[in-house]
Amino acid sequence: MFGSYSYPVSQSHGAISINVTADGKFARYIRECGGNRVEKILGATDGTLLVNPVEPTNLPENITGLL
Repeated sequence: MFGSYSYPVSQSHGAISINVTADGKFARYIRECGGNRVEKILGATDGTLLVNPVEPTNLPENITGLL
């Protein structure tokens, strides 16, 4: 599911779904996960949605330079 998606977009993977649809002069972002629903209004009807993994807040000591 990670990647870059142009509006409008509808993606789902297991229990997670993300939808961005045009709604007049704005876009509507809807995310559903585990029974929770988040809905936001975006300021533009065209754009790109970027889904990234979040780095952990507690990184181990430098074992390798690859982390």
